[in-house]
Amino acid sequence: MDIERIDLKRLRAFQAVAKCGSIGGAARILGQTVPAVSIKIKTLERDLNCSLFERLANKVLLTCQGAKFLVDVEDVFQRMKLAVSALSEEHSLSGRLNVAIGSDHGWFFAPLLSRFLRKNPTLNMNLRVHVAADAVKGLMRGDYDAIVGHFGHLPSSLRKVDLATTGLSLVTQRGDLPSPCAPIELSRFIDSRLITLPRHAETRKLIDKQLSAYRCIPANIIEVANCQTAITFVEEGGGAAIAHSLCVLHCKSERVHATDLGPAFGKITFAIVHRYDDSGSPAVRALVHEMLASAPLS
Repeated sequence: MDIERIDLKRLRAFQAVAKCGSIGGAARILGQTVPAVSIKIKTLERDLNCSLFERLANKVLLTCQGAKFLVDVEDVFQRMKLAVSALSEEHSLSGRLNVAIGSDHGWFFAPLLSRFLRKNPTLNMNLRVHVAADAVKGLMRGDYDAIVGHFGHLPSSLRKVDLATTGLSLVTQRGDLPSPCAPIELSRFIDSRLITLPRHAETRKLIDKQLSAYRCIPANIIEVANCQTAITFVEEGGGAAIAHSLCVLHCKSERVHATDLGPAFGKITFAIVHRYDDSGSPAVRALVHEMLASAPLS
């Protein structure tokens, strides 16, 4: 017979009927009418000049020729699937994507960024660690395509997509458990020494504002680059710390105790930010989609 007469839609109908054992079941799977599927099968049998099914009262059975043909048809569709998959890989994102991220929450976004890179093996990502203010300036200059972190006020030319939220926690040594954090409790733990993030960090600005409202002014402050370092200081008896609750949970230290400071200390929102004029960039759009899908707001 002429191979040009073989229609893939008829092959798909044949495969579905063979799997279901009935034309009605295949019709439901394919979203077609029973007569439409029946006509495809009859036309295929006519073109092949052989019977593929034995028709019974409530079902159909493959003939010997039909069973052999099914093996080959399954192979055809499997090869087509592999061909399409290979073509998709060739069209994965390429080029370079420059991203800046904060050091304190890099651990949280590392799995998301790694997953994104695995999906786009031909894309080169240049990832830099920057404080929020410098990252914003770099994005405005065009040094970065996207920045990830906690940001305060942003220029109108930038678009922010929120990814995750966290509160703040008071971190103390395990043997020195605080009662619920009323202002007097905060004073007891941090008046002498506070371990916290640097003054330029957006989180630190929020902490200073709330401590001022509680009239808690630490006599000594140890500034650290990230929450992990702050927790290490607490473990070694260096003082009490205020850190992101998300980071405290991630550390899982048995030597410290964390007390959520509650809504009075506000919420920290981590976001991905890019320029509005980059919204059409396939790489930026794909990165935002991946991170938004993988790190829903909590």
